[in-house]
Amino acid sequence: MTRASLHELLDALPEDRLVEAGRFLAGLTDDPFVRALAQAAEDDELVTPEQAAMLDRRRQAAARGYTVSDEEAARRLGL
Repeated sequence: MTRASLHELLDALPEDRLVEAGRFLAGLTDDPFVRALAQAAEDDELVTPEQAAMLDRRRQAAARGYTVSDEEAARRLGL
């Protein structure tokens, strides 16, 4: 089995099986952080309409170029 053949298998998977395949492959890695992520429960908490609206506003602001540096964000948060 080569990386290329694994890529072909991955490309052939239906979309609804990608999470399962990703978790399986991540479990094979030597990186304990990647393995922990693979075993973590999927976030099933629903986004409220208010949260969705806030996220949409933030994305629109970012698209308009309104961003702040890490330093500015830390200053605003008093860090």
